[in-house]
Amino acid sequence: MTNYSNVSARAMLVSLSISTWSARKFDRKTSKEVNETHAADLNASRVNLHLLAGADAHADVVKRAALARTESYQQTLPWADEGWRLLPPANYMSYAEAMRKERSAFDGALATFLDAYPTLRETARQKLGTLYREEDFPTVENVSSKFGWSIDFSPVPSGGDLRLELPADTLSALEASVESRVETATKAAMRDAWARLKEAVTRIQKACEPDGIVRSNVIEHAHEIVNVLGRLNVSHDVALDTMCRTVEVELIGIAPDDLRSDALLRADTARRAADILAVMSGIYGVRSETEAA
Repeated sequence: MTNYSNVSARAMLVSLSISTWSARKFDRKTSKEVNETHAADLNASRVNLHLLAGADAHADVVKRAALARTESYQQTLPWADEGWRLLPPANYMSYAEAMRKERSAFDGALATFLDAYPTLRETARQKLGTLYREEDFPTVENVSSKFGWSIDFSPVPSGGDLRLELPADTLSALEASVESRVETATKAAMRDAWARLKEAVTRIQKACEPDGIVRSNVIEHAHEIVNVLGRLNVSHDVALDTMCRTVEVELIGIAPDDLRSDALLRADTARRAADILAVMSGIYGVRSETEAA
């Protein structure tokens, strides 16, 4: 049975914040010159300078930030408030370890970039030519302040947490409003969990179709999704647990090499994936429509 109540006792909220320097700058003066040269409206075009074009060291830092955000999303569920994600205690250790590794990789890439920055700035002077402006570039001493990493945790709101001196009926209405918002957000989080599982099974089905391509990570991806959803099932959705076990039994044990070499196995796997998707649609689809009504 799915339980959307008392989520505050079964999960916490987490927010990962990573800041990076884009190394891009809107050039107002050059934009004006270009538009005037072509007799265009002043807002017809915008010249944006890529200050560190071709600098792999900077690109690596931005890449590591993106990978860390993706990993954080995979290890959590969405929440109503922007930036916050739902994290059940069952997945806290996995999340903490994943973020530790991502932070280490990010810090390593950042250290490499900071070491290379003085040289990269001089290279940019040559590449940008007359477009180069000293003020567009942070100083060597200040460039590190353009990057940051922080993780914050917070309890899930609960109507019972309100301690306000208000009339009883007003306080009761506020508590009900908080609980309603929490329930709505939890339902949305669980829809996201079902959508992840559906996406993983769909990838397997499409890969096993006659014109599909069986990539090495198609089964591994499904395995990772099933594992993490087992820890993220904050609403104790029995149907989701059952469907994850079905995917594990029916699909995850198959080797990609066998799918590539055995046409019969590949066709059978595509059929089983389609059957699972049909059952999933009957549960997840109906539930989503009911919740939306």
